[in-house]
Amino acid sequence: MAKFEASSPLDFMGVYISANSGVGQRLKLETIRKRLSDLPLFPVLDVLAQIAFKADKARGNNDAETLANVLLRPAHATQAIRLIQSGTREKYSVVSSQMAVGLALLALDVCEYEEYDGEFDMQELVHAVSDLLLALSAVMDETKITTDALVLELVRMELWARVNDYDRWHELCHRIILEVLPNLSDDADWIDVSALIKEASGIELDDFWALTNTAAISVNGSFDMYKFPPKIPTSVLSEEVIGKWTKYWSMSLDEARLAAKNDILDTRLWSFSTFYERPLLDLGNGTIMAIRPWFLANKATPAGFFSTVETIIRNKWAGEKDDKERSKEFLKWSRLFGKATEIMARRLIEEYIPNVSRVDEDDMEARWGKGKGCDTVLTGDNWVPIDFVYRRMNKMTTTTGDINDLAKDLNAGVVEKLQQIDSTLSRALKVEGEPGSFIYPVVVIGAPFAVNGLLLNEIDKRAEDAGMSIVGVHPKCKSPMILDLEEYWMLVETAGYHNMHPAELLDAWITSPLRVSNFRNWLVT
Repeated sequence: MAKFEASSPLDFMGVYISANSGVGQRLKLETIRKRLSDLPLFPVLDVLAQIAFKADKARGNNDAETLANVLLRPAHATQAIRLIQSGTREKYSVVSSQMAVGLALLALDVCEYEEYDGEFDMQELVHAVSDLLLALSAVMDETKITTDALVLELVRMELWARVNDYDRWHELCHRIILEVLPNLSDDADWIDVSALIKEASGIELDDFWALTNTAAISVNGSFDMYKFPPKIPTSVLSEEVIGKWTKYWSMSLDEARLAAKNDILDTRLWSFSTFYERPLLDLGNGTIMAIRPWFLANKATPAGFFSTVETIIRNKWAGEKDDKERSKEFLKWSRLFGKATEIMARRLIEEYIPNVSRVDEDDMEARWGKGKGCDTVLTGDNWVPIDFVYRRMNKMTTTTGDINDLAKDLNAGVVEKLQQIDSTLSRALKVEGEPGSFIYPVVVIGAPFAVNGLLLNEIDKRAEDAGMSIVGVHPKCKSPMILDLEEYWMLVETAGYHNMHPAELLDAWITSPLRVSNFRNWLVT
């Protein structure tokens, strides 16, 4: 299979300017904490929420230069802009939202919690916070990591930094919740999601989803929409419903303080449970804010909705005696949502490329014989065998786990699916013979999935260890490709628009220099 050269996180995501680059002052973590403790908590959190939003939204050099002028002291801004305009292959960013969230965790831990009554210069506060962000980034730069940790770092950087095309993710989730799931009520794994949401939040599913989706779109697109509750005409939804929704997603200041102490135990600041699971922070003074607005935007995606229901299930059966029931219900939910993801993926084929010939799972046994089957094979001169799966990177992989947690995700989410594709192709080739051109095996995952050179090497290695006979072996079979559901939508939509077989697009992608990036990045580039 293909072998990709390892790259560093800086090559992958661009360089976040830090005190190590000569911009700002290098400080030890203990000094950062001490200087932070002298600042007023509520204004600091307000500034960091705005910085996190701007960091997530910054695109290209112009945005980076604007951010440098707004955030940094004049001398630091001049140095930073010089780096941004340096013309080197690195793409410089002023600050990462990860560092903004990390500094907010530290602020919760060390700053005084009383309302600040003194006067302060807002611009000086912004500069002081930015100084600490630069210094904190430098501390992270100096942390030594192993090759295994580098793989995890790349995965986490892509997953936590990926904020593109959320309108598509929101639309996919909307269709899964309101179009697909209701029609699965006769399924053996049926779970009444509406009843669970109503019991947990006090709100009907339609209203809960409408508010979650509206907030997600708003915070992702409006700089002013990081403070809550939002002003919504009461003729649309009552203040009581809005209040219940806001309370459901909110964490009190005292709760956040305790959670922050646990999150900052992860020295690379990847643990965000303080702000991620309940993304609204209730300051107790009439202000509720989203420290990183993207965390709230994520709640309206398939991964966000799946996690919401998962949390409700785990909380409902939280007692020791209820562990078996909790596991049983969660497995049912996992299977049900997986079926809904598969149905949604099939519908996209029917909507965008209905004329492409294919063999679906239900027809494979009669046509090719018994055995493990993938979900569909697009046929013709090229074949595209596809297996659909709902599989998120688990919490340990994306936060504080090790390479073994990533291995579990890759085995369950990718390698097992490639084995099903391999089994399908083994039987199909015996009956049909080889296709005229090539075979492009694809695994479609219903949640964001990081793709980079090191991760692809891990997948190839595990696929080889699995002893497949076609995937990675047959001369006409290309290296396996991983797409998430949103990218897959882009694939079939683009193929349909240009009247192409999806294999043509896949071939152009995997033969390009951007093969080590995800499909979306290649397509828009």
